[in-house]
Amino acid sequence: MAGNKHALTRYRILDACFSNSMKKYYAEDLIKKCNEALVEYYGKEESGISRRTFFDDLNDLDEIVGEYGVEILRLNDGRKKYYRYDKEGFSLFTKGFTEDELRVLKENVQTLQRFKGLPTFQWMDSLVNKLEDKLTNKSSVGDILSYEENTGYVGIEWLKDVFDAIIGQQPIQVDYRSFEDKEFHWTIHPYYIKQYNNRWFLIGYNPEYEGLSNVPLDRIDDIIPLHIEYIPNTDIDFDQYFSNVIGVTVRKEKPEPIKLRFTPSRLHYVLTKPIHHSQKCSNAEEGIVTLDLIPNREFEALLLSYGPDVEVLEPESLRKLVREKIEQSYKKYCFVQTGCTTSPYLCTVETKKGE
Repeated sequence: MAGNKHALTRYRILDACFSNSMKKYYAEDLIKKCNEALVEYYGKEESGISRRTFFDDLNDLDEIVGEYGVEILRLNDGRKKYYRYDKEGFSLFTKGFTEDELRVLKENVQTLQRFKGLPTFQWMDSLVNKLEDKLTNKSSVGDILSYEENTGYVGIEWLKDVFDAIIGQQPIQVDYRSFEDKEFHWTIHPYYIKQYNNRWFLIGYNPEYEGLSNVPLDRIDDIIPLHIEYIPNTDIDFDQYFSNVIGVTVRKEKPEPIKLRFTPSRLHYVLTKPIHHSQKCSNAEEGIVTLDLIPNREFEALLLSYGPDVEVLEPESLRKLVREKIEQSYKKYCFVQTGCTTSPYLCTVETKKGE
């Protein structure tokens, strides 16, 4: 094995490329990958490697992988050759992880790492570095994806505390203040954290209500550990628990059939981005969509966000509720004439003199 500077780093790069059966790597590609990684890890003072160094590394790796019964193939492609392992999925350094699997791991960890500044998540920095060390076939494309993120979310500082409480099975007192400025001091046995509409919610058992409560982190004033016995979650599957609702409000009701009618222009969006997993289009020509869920505040807000593009057909109770909210909005924007007037702009009813 060559003992020259940074040889191990180059071996990792070559190993990652040879294990990728989805792409053809020619000698110039492999040299470029090695040089990019050397600059990234050790700085621009690294001038890179020559073709001779590359072929020396190739011979070294031939001997190493041969001990595992693996061969580095030299495959003709016109006048050029590309290189890969003859055993698909083999890798010296990833120990069973393919390049694509490592990339997915890295992307997910980097998503979690957005909780920067929280001591509980500092271990992610080290993990990302280790993954990058293994995932040496780094793309130079840069950021190609953006998603909605509430970077100014007020309650993010409590995420560490509720995360620790769940992991440590620690009952807590949550000092909570509603938007109506009402104060609550709840004992919570924390079970689950859920995000909806760019807000984070703590879900846990609340003895005061003998059931689960959801607490938005942005309304928490304080969290205090309690020295009482923890009541564990023994029977709630949270994926199933939230399966019949939109959002986080789960009422003690059974799902009911809901029938909506969308305008043609809105229907296309609803069909490509379903409101709920139970959604079905029963009549595309008339824009009829059916759902089976438990109506809650989040669902009502979603319906109202569609404006005139949707009409609630069933059930009548939901139709009435939405109609009342629309009427309330109408009164805020439009003057409502309750009596008769002689003004032609407000009333077309002719009045008799003296009346």
